[in-house]
Amino acid sequence: YSGGSDHTMFIDRKIPASMINHSPDYTHHTTDDTLDKVDPVELERSELLAAAAFWYLANLDGEQAMDLANLAYANSSRRLGAAARRAQGWVKAASPAGLPSAWAEAQNVIDASAQHEMAALASVLHFNDAEAVRQQVGMMKEALGQQRDILGRALQAAVVAKGLSADEEMPALIAVLDSRVPVRVTRGPLGAGIPESALSDSRLAWYGEQGRVLSGTMRFELVNFIDGQRSVSEIRNLLAAEFGPIDQIVVAHYLEDLVTAGVAEWR
Repeated sequence: YSGGSDHTMFIDRKIPASMINHSPDYTHHTTDDTLDKVDPVELERSELLAAAAFWYLANLDGEQAMDLANLAYANSSRRLGAAARRAQGWVKAASPAGLPSAWAEAQNVIDASAQHEMAALASVLHFNDAEAVRQQVGMMKEALGQQRDILGRALQAAVVAKGLSADEEMPALIAVLDSRVPVRVTRGPLGAGIPESALSDSRLAWYGEQGRVLSGTMRFELVNFIDGQRSVSEIRNLLAAEFGPIDQIVVAHYLEDLVTAGVAEWR
Protein backbone atom coordinates (compact mmCIF):
# COMPACT_ATOMS: atom_id res chain seq x y z
CA TYR A 1 0.00 0.00 0.00
CA SER A 2 1.16 3.52 -0.74
CA GLY A 3 -0.41 6.80 0.30
CA GLY A 4 0.08 10.28 -1.04
CA SER A 5 -2.46 10.42 -3.86
CA ASP A 6 -6.18 10.80 -4.56
CA HIS A 7 -6.88 7.08 -4.21
CA THR A 8 -6.50 7.42 -0.44
CA MET A 9 -9.83 9.27 -0.27
CA PHE A 10 -11.61 6.29 -1.85
CA ILE A 11 -9.79 3.78 0.35
CA ASP A 12 -10.79 5.83 3.40
CA ARG A 13 -14.43 5.30 2.45
CA LYS A 14 -13.95 1.54 1.90
CA ILE A 15 -14.20 1.95 -1.90
CA PRO A 16 -11.67 -0.23 -3.77
CA ALA A 17 -9.16 1.98 -5.57
CA SER A 18 -5.68 1.78 -7.03
CA MET A 19 -2.80 4.11 -7.78
CA ILE A 20 -0.58 3.56 -10.82
CA ASN A 21 2.75 5.27 -10.40
CA HIS A 22 6.05 5.53 -12.22
CA SER A 23 9.55 6.29 -11.13
CA PRO A 24 11.78 8.12 -11.60
CA ASP A 25 9.98 11.31 -12.62
CA TYR A 26 12.47 14.14 -12.81
CA THR A 27 9.75 16.83 -12.98
CA HIS A 28 7.74 15.66 -9.96
CA HIS A 29 6.99 18.53 -7.53
CA THR A 30 8.86 21.01 -9.69
CA THR A 31 7.79 23.91 -11.92
CA ASP A 32 8.60 21.67 -14.91
CA ASP A 33 5.75 19.29 -14.03
CA THR A 34 3.50 20.45 -16.89
CA LEU A 35 1.22 18.69 -19.35
CA ASP A 36 3.79 18.61 -22.13
CA LYS A 37 5.83 16.19 -19.97
CA VAL A 38 2.99 13.64 -19.93
CA ASP A 39 3.47 10.71 -22.30
CA PRO A 40 0.04 9.98 -23.84
CA VAL A 41 1.00 6.38 -24.63
CA GLU A 42 2.01 5.72 -21.03
CA LEU A 43 -1.18 7.37 -19.83
CA GLU A 44 -3.29 5.19 -22.13
CA ARG A 45 -1.54 2.05 -20.95
CA SER A 46 -2.12 3.05 -17.32
CA GLU A 47 -5.82 3.61 -17.98
CA LEU A 48 -6.14 0.22 -19.68
CA LEU A 49 -4.31 -1.57 -16.85
CA ALA A 50 -6.52 0.03 -14.19
CA ALA A 51 -9.73 -0.59 -16.15
CA ALA A 52 -8.78 -4.22 -16.84
CA ALA A 53 -8.00 -4.89 -13.17
CA PHE A 54 -11.29 -3.41 -11.97
CA TRP A 55 -13.28 -5.14 -14.72
CA TYR A 56 -11.71 -8.47 -13.76
CA LEU A 57 -12.57 -8.05 -10.09
CA ALA A 58 -16.06 -6.69 -10.71
CA ASN A 59 -16.91 -9.74 -12.85
CA LEU A 60 -15.01 -12.38 -10.89
CA ASP A 61 -16.51 -15.81 -11.56
CA GLY A 62 -16.16 -18.83 -9.29
CA GLU A 63 -13.06 -20.28 -10.94
CA GLN A 64 -11.30 -16.92 -10.97
CA ALA A 65 -12.25 -16.31 -7.33
CA MET A 66 -10.71 -19.65 -6.32
CA ASP A 67 -7.55 -18.75 -8.21
CA LEU A 68 -7.44 -15.31 -6.57
CA ALA A 69 -7.91 -16.91 -3.14
CA ASN A 70 -4.96 -19.23 -3.85
CA LEU A 71 -2.83 -16.25 -4.88
CA ALA A 72 -3.86 -14.27 -1.80
CA TYR A 73 -3.13 -17.22 0.48
CA ALA A 74 0.30 -17.82 -1.04
CA ASN A 75 1.26 -14.18 -0.54
CA SER A 76 -0.25 -14.03 2.96
CA SER A 77 1.61 -17.13 4.08
CA ARG A 78 4.86 -15.68 2.74
CA ARG A 79 4.33 -12.33 4.47
CA LEU A 80 3.41 -14.03 7.75
CA GLY A 81 6.63 -16.03 7.57
CA ALA A 82 8.61 -12.85 6.88
CA ALA A 83 6.97 -11.15 9.88
CA ALA A 84 7.94 -14.08 12.10
CA ARG A 85 11.53 -13.88 10.85
CA ARG A 86 11.60 -10.19 11.78
CA ALA A 87 10.15 -11.04 15.20
CA GLN A 88 12.80 -13.71 15.74
CA GLY A 89 15.42 -11.07 15.02
CA TRP A 90 14.16 -8.96 17.92
CA VAL A 91 14.48 -11.93 20.29
CA LYS A 92 17.99 -12.78 19.08
CA ALA A 93 19.10 -9.15 19.56
CA ALA A 94 17.57 -8.80 23.04
CA SER A 95 19.67 -8.58 26.17
CA PRO A 96 18.96 -11.07 28.99
CA ALA A 97 17.10 -8.41 30.93
CA GLY A 98 15.10 -7.33 27.89
CA LEU A 99 14.30 -10.84 26.67
CA PRO A 100 10.82 -11.16 28.25
CA SER A 101 9.56 -7.88 26.78
CA ALA A 102 11.18 -8.68 23.41
CA TRP A 103 9.28 -11.98 23.43
CA ALA A 104 5.98 -10.20 24.01
CA GLU A 105 6.68 -7.64 21.28
CA ALA A 106 7.74 -10.38 18.87
CA GLN A 107 4.58 -12.39 19.50
CA ASN A 108 2.58 -9.21 18.88
CA VAL A 109 4.18 -8.98 15.42
CA ILE A 110 3.09 -12.53 14.58
CA ASP A 111 -0.44 -12.08 15.95
CA ALA A 112 -1.02 -8.73 14.21
CA SER A 113 0.37 -10.03 10.93
CA ALA A 114 -1.86 -13.10 11.04
CA GLN A 115 -4.90 -10.95 11.75
CA HIS A 116 -4.05 -8.67 8.84
CA GLU A 117 -3.45 -11.55 6.44
CA MET A 118 -6.72 -13.25 7.35
CA ALA A 119 -8.55 -10.02 6.57
CA ALA A 120 -6.70 -9.73 3.26
CA LEU A 121 -7.70 -13.27 2.33
CA ALA A 122 -11.32 -12.69 3.33
CA SER A 123 -11.46 -9.63 1.04
CA VAL A 124 -11.75 -12.01 -1.93
CA LEU A 125 -15.35 -12.59 -0.79
CA HIS A 126 -16.09 -8.93 -1.48
CA PHE A 127 -16.01 -9.81 -5.18
CA ASN A 128 -17.40 -13.36 -5.13
CA ASP A 129 -18.95 -14.99 -2.08
CA ALA A 130 -20.20 -18.23 -3.62
CA GLU A 131 -20.39 -21.16 -1.20
CA ALA A 132 -17.38 -22.95 -2.70
CA VAL A 133 -15.29 -19.78 -2.47
CA ARG A 134 -16.35 -19.20 1.14
CA GLN A 135 -15.35 -22.74 2.05
CA GLN A 136 -11.94 -22.40 0.41
CA VAL A 137 -11.28 -19.02 2.04
CA GLY A 138 -12.36 -20.47 5.40
CA MET A 139 -9.91 -23.37 5.10
CA MET A 140 -7.11 -21.04 4.10
CA LYS A 141 -7.82 -18.74 7.05
CA GLU A 142 -7.68 -21.79 9.30
CA ALA A 143 -4.33 -22.71 7.74
CA LEU A 144 -3.01 -19.21 8.46
CA GLY A 145 -4.15 -19.62 12.07
CA GLN A 146 -2.22 -22.90 12.31
CA GLN A 147 0.84 -21.22 10.79
CA ARG A 148 0.56 -18.43 13.37
CA ASP A 149 0.46 -20.99 16.21
CA ILE A 150 3.48 -22.90 14.85
CA LEU A 151 5.46 -19.68 14.46
CA GLY A 152 4.53 -18.73 18.02
CA ARG A 153 5.89 -22.04 19.31
CA ALA A 154 9.06 -21.56 17.30
CA LEU A 155 9.41 -18.11 18.82
CA GLN A 156 9.06 -19.55 22.32
CA ALA A 157 11.75 -22.10 21.50
CA ALA A 158 14.06 -19.28 20.45
CA VAL A 159 13.40 -17.53 23.75
CA VAL A 160 14.25 -20.68 25.68
CA ALA A 161 17.42 -21.10 23.62
CA LYS A 162 18.42 -17.59 24.72
CA GLY A 163 18.24 -18.68 28.37
CA LEU A 164 14.67 -18.13 29.51
CA SER A 165 13.13 -21.00 31.43
CA ALA A 166 10.75 -23.24 29.49
CA ASP A 167 8.24 -22.74 32.31
CA GLU A 168 8.42 -18.95 32.03
CA GLU A 169 5.18 -17.32 30.94
CA MET A 170 5.20 -14.54 28.36
CA PRO A 171 4.68 -11.20 30.13
CA ALA A 172 1.83 -8.86 29.30
CA LEU A 173 2.61 -6.69 26.29
CA ILE A 174 1.38 -3.59 28.16
CA ALA A 175 1.37 -3.37 31.94
CA VAL A 176 -1.59 -0.97 32.18
CA LEU A 177 -4.07 -0.96 29.31
CA ASP A 178 -5.53 2.30 28.02
CA SER A 179 -9.11 1.42 27.07
CA ARG A 180 -10.06 4.83 25.69
CA VAL A 181 -11.38 4.65 22.13
CA PRO A 182 -10.68 7.56 19.75
CA VAL A 183 -13.12 8.40 16.95
CA ARG A 184 -12.35 10.40 13.80
CA VAL A 185 -14.53 13.45 13.15
CA THR A 186 -12.89 14.19 9.78
CA ARG A 187 -12.20 12.02 6.74
CA GLY A 188 -9.07 11.32 4.74
CA PRO A 189 -5.45 12.11 5.64
CA LEU A 190 -4.79 14.94 8.08
CA GLY A 191 -3.78 18.27 6.63
CA ALA A 192 -0.31 19.70 7.08
CA GLY A 193 0.29 21.29 10.47
CA ILE A 194 -2.23 19.11 12.34
CA PRO A 195 -2.18 18.76 15.28
CA GLU A 196 0.82 21.08 15.80
CA SER A 197 -1.08 24.24 14.87
CA ALA A 198 -3.55 23.66 17.71
CA LEU A 199 -0.99 22.98 20.45
CA SER A 200 0.64 25.23 22.98
CA ASP A 201 4.41 25.66 23.07
CA SER A 202 4.66 23.49 26.18
CA ARG A 203 2.61 20.75 24.56
CA LEU A 204 4.83 20.84 21.47
CA ALA A 205 7.95 20.78 23.63
CA TRP A 206 6.86 17.41 25.06
CA TYR A 207 7.83 15.75 21.79
CA GLY A 208 11.35 17.12 22.02
CA GLU A 209 12.67 14.31 24.18
CA GLN A 210 14.18 11.20 22.66
CA GLY A 211 11.70 8.43 21.90
CA ARG A 212 8.69 10.73 21.77
CA VAL A 213 8.75 11.49 18.04
CA LEU A 214 6.41 9.68 15.64
CA SER A 215 7.63 9.60 12.05
CA GLY A 216 5.34 10.89 9.32
CA THR A 217 4.56 7.35 8.18
CA MET A 218 3.75 6.25 11.73
CA ARG A 219 1.42 9.21 12.19
CA PHE A 220 -0.30 8.46 8.89
CA GLU A 221 -0.78 4.81 9.87
CA LEU A 222 -1.93 5.73 13.38
CA VAL A 223 -4.76 7.77 11.88
CA ASN A 224 -5.65 4.82 9.62
CA PHE A 225 -5.98 2.62 12.72
CA ILE A 226 -8.58 4.92 14.32
CA ASP A 227 -11.81 3.12 13.43
CA GLY A 228 -14.01 3.97 16.41
CA GLN A 229 -13.55 0.46 17.80
CA ARG A 230 -9.85 0.13 18.64
CA SER A 231 -8.58 1.35 21.99
CA VAL A 232 -5.40 3.33 22.55
CA SER A 233 -3.61 0.13 23.58
CA GLU A 234 -4.82 -1.75 20.49
CA ILE A 235 -3.65 1.06 18.21
CA ARG A 236 -0.29 1.08 19.98
CA ASN A 237 0.09 -2.67 19.44
CA LEU A 238 -0.67 -2.43 15.72
CA LEU A 239 1.85 0.39 15.34
CA ALA A 240 4.46 -1.60 17.27
CA ALA A 241 3.88 -4.66 15.10
CA GLU A 242 4.52 -2.61 11.98
CA PHE A 243 7.27 -0.21 13.06
CA GLY A 244 8.81 -1.65 16.22
CA PRO A 245 8.21 -1.20 19.97
CA ILE A 246 6.82 2.16 20.96
CA ASP A 247 5.81 3.54 24.33
CA GLN A 248 2.05 3.62 24.81
CA ILE A 249 2.40 7.05 26.40
CA VAL A 250 3.60 8.48 23.07
CA VAL A 251 0.61 7.06 21.20
CA ALA A 252 -1.83 8.26 23.88
CA HIS A 253 -0.28 11.72 23.91
CA TYR A 254 -0.57 12.07 20.14
CA LEU A 255 -4.20 10.92 20.19
CA GLU A 256 -4.96 13.45 22.93
CA ASP A 257 -3.43 16.13 20.71
CA LEU A 258 -5.66 15.06 17.80
CA VAL A 259 -8.63 15.56 20.10
CA THR A 260 -7.30 18.99 21.07
CA ALA A 261 -6.98 19.85 17.37
CA GLY A 262 -10.64 18.92 16.80
CA VAL A 263 -10.04 16.09 14.33
CA ALA A 264 -10.87 13.32 16.82
CA GLU A 265 -12.89 12.79 19.96
CA TRP A 266 -13.16 10.13 22.65
CA ARG A 267 -16.03 7.69 22.26
